[in-house]
Amino acid sequence: MLNSNQGMLMRIFDNLIGNSLKHGNGDLIVTVIGESEIKIIFENEPEVRNVDFEHIFDEFYTTDISRTKGNTGLGLAIAKQFTEMLGGEISAEPHDDVFRVSLRFFA
Repeated sequence: MLNSNQGMLMRIFDNLIGNSLKHGNGDLIVTVIGESEIKIIFENEPEVRNVDFEHIFDEFYTTDISRTKGNTGLGLAIAKQFTEMLGGEISAEPHDDVFRVSLRFFA
């Protein structure tokens, strides 16, 4: 159970799921772990391999301007801002052959 701002959580999830579906291949796997500390992990195979994980949450970041598919580069920046406003943490990393975005909230 997570008591939080529904609108902000919906926007975070919408941005992460939409980004995964738009820029990933294969299935999107979402895992929820924990009770007092809730971790939500989004994983799928990335469409491109040259992701700069140090800047992925920066505004207007894209891996290749010719492959943005109408992307403004704001989705992950907004997800990070809202997650932090809700007292949570967000991170992104490669894990084996998948792209993993992890959210952490404290219930």
